[in-house]
Amino acid sequence: MEVQLDKLIERIKNEGIDSANGHANEIIEKARMEAVSIIEKAKSDAEEMKIKSKKESENFQVNTENSIRQASRDTVLVLRNKILEMFDKALSKQVSIAFNEAFMKDLILKIVSNWTEGKNIEVVAGSIDVEKLKQMLVGELKRDAIVKLDNKIGSGFRISVQGDSISYDITDEAIIEALKVFLNPKIAELLG
Repeated sequence: MEVQLDKLIERIKNEGIDSANGHANEIIEKARMEAVSIIEKAKSDAEEMKIKSKKESENFQVNTENSIRQASRDTVLVLRNKILEMFDKALSKQVSIAFNEAFMKDLILKIVSNWTEGKNIEVVAGSIDVEKLKQMLVGELKRDAIVKLDNKIGSGFRISVQGDSISYDITDEAIIEALKVFLNPKIAELLG
């Protein structure tokens, strides 16, 4: 009986060990499967992060390049406008210098002698000796002239036949605007 009892104990012991080993193997297999799942998820998350980082990096590069292109265009436009502004200032200065009193008197005489044919004229000018100009016109052209001073005119003059609505505007502003209409497109073309 003792042998049977030993066999029974041995069998119970082996069944317990087998059961424990089976249970341990199940736990190990479950842990291994969970580890594989965790590793796969980590790899998947890492790949997603890598793709997302690459896309963000590409977007950043594209945005940076676009910003640089826009800044370049803005710089060119500002520079172009500054050059045109400098040109306008230089043109204004040169036109004002050219409109000295002797030049204006000579120009008025030429216009009046070729245009008015004995009619009385009216001259509106800025920065000129009104009485001196009136005496010159009456003396050289032998006709009556109204000469007015207009402080709004920087240099130059406006001339018309008395009582007529047609006049010639030969002020520095008019000359500058006429030259700018022609020259600014040429300068803009040169600046590209």
